[in-house]
Amino acid sequence: MTDTEETVPASRTRQKAIRGYVEIAAAYLLAIATIATAYCAWQATRWGGYQTLLFAEASTARVESAKMLSIGNMEMTYDAVSFLLYAESIADEHETLSKAYEERLLRDEFKVAVDAWRALDPMNNPDAPSHPLHMNEYVNSSLAEGQAIEATAGEKFEEGKAANETADNYILATVFFASVLFFAGVANKFENVLIQVASIALALVVLGAGFIRVVTLPFM
Repeated sequence: MTDTEETVPASRTRQKAIRGYVEIAAAYLLAIATIATAYCAWQATRWGGYQTLLFAEASTARVESAKMLSIGNMEMTYDAVSFLLYAESIADEHETLSKAYEERLLRDEFKVAVDAWRALDPMNNPDAPSHPLHMNEYVNSSLAEGQAIEATAGEKFEEGKAANETADNYILATVFFASVLFFAGVANKFENVLIQVASIALALVVLGAGFIRVVTLPFM
């Protein structure tokens, strides 16, 4: 038997061994990629649901905020009008009427600002604000509550956007793992051993990229 005849069986044996390793590697890659794909799909679904919940909460908060801001603006208008009537009664020296206005017309929140404004002697003090509404003591709780709710709505909306982005990133990761399923699945379809090995190597690279992508994402 010549050296060439001896080399051929050895080469075939080596290729058969490589094909065996390729089959084992492909099986492991298919199993890992299948589990990873299922995990990413599960995470994408959960983050998608969380995003829907956050957007709903933001929408509800904005409706409540609009209501409170509307109430606050109406209260400010009422405070301005009631003060004009109160100031007119004082200017006309109708003590009984002004006292009645102070007790029944002015809101409790507004009275604090009115008292602080009158303490500045605005008729003789040019540095005094022109109206109690401009005083630091003036507080409108409805407006403050509406603004706070609006801020919360904004936060919920931004969290919802972040959740949506996370869900999209998990979906992108499934593309990586689906590619692994493809390359590992077709590896044994080729007759050429080098192509088989190259397919498995490519599947490993894509699998690694997919895992790097996943570990950087938040999970729930």
